Amino acid sequence: MGVAYINVLLSGSMSSSAATAKAGQDLFLASYEIGGSKPSSRGDVDEEAGVADGDDCHLDDASVLAPGAASAAAAVGRSLFTSAFRWLGPAGKEDTEEEDSVRKDDSFFLLADNLEKGFARETTSDVMAPLPRSRSRKLWQFMVVRSEDRLQHRLFTRDGDFLMFAQVSIELRSIGFFLYDPGNDEAQRFQAGRPAFVLAFDEGKLKWRLVKEKCEHCEFVPTQLSCALRGKQQVAFVKHSRSNVGDGTSNEMETHIPGIFSDSGRVIWCPSLGRGDLNVSSKRNKDERLRLVTRKPVWSDQFQCLVLDFQGRSVAPSSKNFQLVLPHKPDHILMQFAKLGSNNFGLDVKFPLSLVQAFGIAMTTIFWK
Repeated sequence: MGVAYINVLLSGSMSSSAATAKAGQDLFLASYEIGGSKPSSRGDVDEEAGVADGDDCHLDDASVLAPGAASAAAAVGRSLFTSAFRWLGPAGKEDTEEEDSVRKDDSFFLLADNLEKGFARETTSDVMAPLPRSRSRKLWQFMVVRSEDRLQHRLFTRDGDFLMFAQVSIELRSIGFFLYDPGNDEAQRFQAGRPAFVLAFDEGKLKWRLVKEKCEHCEFVPTQLSCALRGKQQVAFVKHSRSNVGDGTSNEMETHIPGIFSDSGRVIWCPSLGRGDLNVSSKRNKDERLRLVTRKPVWSDQFQCLVLDFQGRSVAPSSKNFQLVLPHKPDHILMQFAKLGSNNFGLDVKFPLSLVQAFGIAMTTIFWK
C-alpha cells in the first residue's frame, strides 16, 4: 500500500488514530484500483530526465501523469493516513518552505506514543515511501549496525531507534528484510520465514534484485492471478562492476529504481501491470524508472588511495564506502554509505529514494573487498 509523507500528529485517543490511519490506507489502496495498470500519458524523454527545479528527482508532467481520479483518491488517503503518524525532520536547519513543514527533531519515523505498539509496522508503506522532498542538499542520516558474524544488520535512526532488520543467507543467496527485531522485546512479532522484502543475488554476487514479498498491486488478488509466480514487485535492481582509477581499483554500481510521479506517488513495478525486469529497458518502461550510478572517487597522491568527500561524516577507510548520484549530476549526492567503526556504518539518503531502497542498496556491498 502506498503512503505519502507523514508529518502531522493528531491529538486524540489511540483507537481514533489507528482508525484514521486504517481509513487512509484503504482509500489510498483504492486509488491504485482506479489508476491501476498504467499512467495515463507519457512523453518522449530519456530515462535520466525528470529533475525538477531544486534538484528534486521525479518523472515530470511531460513524462508521466497519474490519472486524475487516482490522484484525488490518493490525496485524500494520504491526508487521512498522515493525520495518524508523523515524520521527523533531517539533521540540520534549513530556511526552505519544504522543511518548515517537517519537524526538525533528531529522530525519524518515530511513531506517536499513543498509537498501539507495532501498529504502523504491520504495513510496509512507511519504508516504501520516498524520503520527503527538499531543495536542500542535506541528507537524512541513519545508522547501520552489523553483527560480529556479519550476517545480521540493523537499521536505526541517528538516535538509535530501530527501523529494520536484515538477515543474510549465503546458502540461499539472499537477504531478508524484516520490520521487527528478533533481538529485542519485539521478538514475539518476528517471523523468520516471512520477510517483508527479499534481496537476491546471483552466483557471481554482481546482480542484485530487491523485491517486495506482498505486491502493492496484487495484495488482495488470488495467488494464481498475482505476480507472486512471475517475479514479484521489484523495488530496486543493482549491478556491480570494478574499474581502475589512478593506481587504485574502484568498486562501482549501477542502480535502477521505479520512477516517481509528479505528485510524488511511486511507479509500482509489478509484472501484472506489464512491467518486466527493472534491469531491462524497453519502449514501454524507459520513462518509468530512474538510473543512479556511483560517484567516482579520485586518487590521492598524499594518502596513496582512492578518496571521496562524505558530506557531514567522519568516515573510516573501507572498500564498502560509496555515493550514489544521477549520471548527469555527479556532484549532487542522493545517497552515501560509509564505515564509521568496526561494525557501524552511516547511511545517508534523500528523495527520490525510500528507506528500504537505501538499506537494500547498501546491503549489496557486503562482499566488497
